[in-house]
Amino acid sequence: MYWRERRVRPGLYTDGQTVYEASYRYTDGRNGMYRKSTLGQFLDSPKVPEKQKKRIVQRLGSDAPDLVLEE
Repeated sequence: MYWRERRVRPGLYTDGQTVYEASYRYTDGRNGMYRKSTLGQFLDSPKVPEKQKKRIVQRLGSDAPDLVLEE
């Protein structure tokens, strides 16, 4: 793909310790990540479906990151 995405796709992301939610600030066109909870709290939550929890744990062990933050 030749074009960079202007926005981070909506959804949840993790660095292995903390769960973040992607957001987009329209006033100045910037992406952001807001901390939702720790990964342990997220995986212990009864509101999160078991299927999603298993998928997250599996991806943490094997996949490359979905996005990389540049500073």
